[in-house]
Amino acid sequence: MFKERILIALMLVTLPVTALAESLFPLRGDEGPLMDLEPQAAVWLTDDLILVSDSHRNNVQIFDTEGRRFRLFDAATNNPPAHFVGLDRLSDKEFLILGSHYHEKNNPRYRKDRSRLHKFYLDVETEDLRLDDFKENISPQEPLRMTRMWGATPLRQLEFCGIAVNKSKDIAWFGLTQPKSEKGNLSLLRCSLKGLLAADEDLEFAEVDTGFALPLEERCQRPTYLTDLHVLDDGSLLLLLTADDLEGKRFCTSSLYRWVPGGKATLVKKDLAPDNRATGMAVKSLGGGRYRIALVCDNVASETEIPPRLVVLSEPLKVH
Repeated sequence: MFKERILIALMLVTLPVTALAESLFPLRGDEGPLMDLEPQAAVWLTDDLILVSDSHRNNVQIFDTEGRRFRLFDAATNNPPAHFVGLDRLSDKEFLILGSHYHEKNNPRYRKDRSRLHKFYLDVETEDLRLDDFKENISPQEPLRMTRMWGATPLRQLEFCGIAVNKSKDIAWFGLTQPKSEKGNLSLLRCSLKGLLAADEDLEFAEVDTGFALPLEERCQRPTYLTDLHVLDDGSLLLLLTADDLEGKRFCTSSLYRWVPGGKATLVKKDLAPDNRATGMAVKSLGGGRYRIALVCDNVASETEIPPRLVVLSEPLKVH
């Protein structure tokens, strides 16, 4: 009887993963979990491979859908940390990667290191990544300065957390961890994608008040914040929110919301990746408003000893 109880207990331990329709794996290399990895953004490369950015070491890495590292690209690793927080795909072989553009004390040296945007080439089949692309910074710094959110004397200092492109409507969306809008809602920046890629001196940013007051996370009763965003097939945005208590070394859960520009934000899925800090998402359209979604979790391993993780939703998510 005692052995049967133990067996039942072990079975119950494994049940939440199935019940939550998630598969969770540590992001790991040949020698185990990559405790120095700080994954902040991700994008699907194939059905089985995901490209992940490391916000600390300025590199990009390819993982399979069980968290095993497939390839490491030492992209600009000799530079100070760029805090890469955004990653999106322009075409089959072209990508954008975005730095946070932020330092808590707005120190100009650190702000310069983190104010980066690169368009880079990656051929998955040949594993050819052009490292020289990371030497060309196309961050639109003068247009950003005009927003009074970035630069030496910002009125409301910005911190980017993601980038999402809508090629059909010529829009580049920038997710903001801060500041909130003047009404206290989630705020985003948008600009012309063509102008951004062409380094147009006349590029203009518009701040967009989403009208979405970020909710408290239910389990921890902590404020949520935006960590990533993605343009869906219908032009709406999928927003990834998470919550944590870093002083208590405690992570809560994450949630997905769909926001229609000019409309409202609606909850798509909550209670995702419990006890992890989901900082980026890879979103793959399957058609018909259905998407395959994977989350990367930067669990601040240097402070918490919790490894970075990959969370793959077991079933496609119906969003619209």
